[in-house]
Amino acid sequence: MAKVKRRCIMCAKEYEYCNSCGAAPKLWKNIFCSENCRDIYDVLNKYDGKLITKEDGTERLKAFDLSVVSKFNDRFRKLAEELTPKKEPAKKQKKETDESSKLEDKPVQKASAPKKRKPRTQTQKSDPKNEN
Repeated sequence: MAKVKRRCIMCAKEYEYCNSCGAAPKLWKNIFCSENCRDIYDVLNKYDGKLITKEDGTERLKAFDLSVVSKFNDRFRKLAEELTPKKEPAKKQKKETDESSKLEDKPVQKASAPKKRKPRTQTQKSDPKNEN
């Protein structure tokens, strides 16, 4: 019998499988492309059905390749994101200084005198009426 093209219900990967070919058919291959997707589905489904706790689900997911999570449908992606710890970006440590130490480190500068400006002179505008 010819192999049938199938699409994984978790990651949407296309694969071929025929359940009548081979010595021992794997029935899970009818809907999952790999054992990884099958096992992740099992954990997420149990967590969603409240059969396992969040902590238990997080521990169980550590054993699987989660690189395919971005390809999951919305429901399973959200469940996987709930169970996977978020990686926080490393924060830069700021040098702790108080105001007094800032003042002590800087040399004291004398205030300079304001620049002298030239006095303004008024120029008389010629009146167009008086130019006769």
